[in-house]
Amino acid sequence: MACKMIAEDKKLQRGYHAVGFGEGGLYLRAVAQKCSDPPIFNLITLGTQHQGKFGKAEDDKFLADINNEDKNNPNELYRTNLIKLKNLVLYRFQFDSQIDPPESSWFGFYGKDYELRSMVDSELYKEDRIGLKTLNEGNRIHTIEGMGVHLQVLENLFMKSIVKPYLTENYWVDTDKKSPS
Repeated sequence: MACKMIAEDKKLQRGYHAVGFGEGGLYLRAVAQKCSDPPIFNLITLGTQHQGKFGKAEDDKFLADINNEDKNNPNELYRTNLIKLKNLVLYRFQFDSQIDPPESSWFGFYGKDYELRSMVDSELYKEDRIGLKTLNEGNRIHTIEGMGVHLQVLENLFMKSIVKPYLTENYWVDTDKKSPS
């Protein structure tokens, strides 16, 4: 239903940027992976638990779906659509007490012995199930760390690290794409 609504919105026909805070980032990633048209240019997530929350992720069917964890029936559309992004911007709050580990905002996770592991250590990345490896090898994944706590981003840091590089007309200067309306 969301894909249909977005596709029918005349204001989005040329494409759009998507910015999601917390779980909203997961929903927008699902939109990027499931909805082929119109395109999302830059997907920006802030404080989003891409690898779940420690102790709460095992029964999360939504997260398992968008992380393409069903190896017997993978959804290639999820990978195909995500690698269409110009940029995937992952913002982590340094003092985030709502997401454990906070590195989940960067697709990080705890390993078997509760050691902190990075995105590149995950099967999700190694198998390129949703296109993270492809995006990263193309320098299209950008990680940003903010000094705040969960979802409390400083306005000047947000403008400097998110808005100016990814959401202003300056972004479109050296691209062959036209600015979305």
